[in-house]
Amino acid sequence: MTDPRQLSTRERTEAARWHARLGNRSVTQKTLRDFEAWRERPANDMAYQDVAALWEASGRHANDPEIVGLYGSALARRARVR
Repeated sequence: MTDPRQLSTRERTEAARWHARLGNRSVTQKTLRDFEAWRERPANDMAYQDVAALWEASGRHANDPEIVGLYGSALARRARVR
């Protein structure tokens, strides 16, 4: 499998969970071993690479004035709905 569009929702969800879990300050050796074992499956590895790339891209755009403005507008609309 080489096409990221063929990844299942399960693979993407697991990858996102691993990314969040590995972002914690206290990651155990067991967690790292479990992650490496999970990532041995090519689809899982591809899903993780996809999540990591999306995370990196979102960081590059975090201070973009247009993105910041849209985010502020969305929060304001959300506050009015509540």
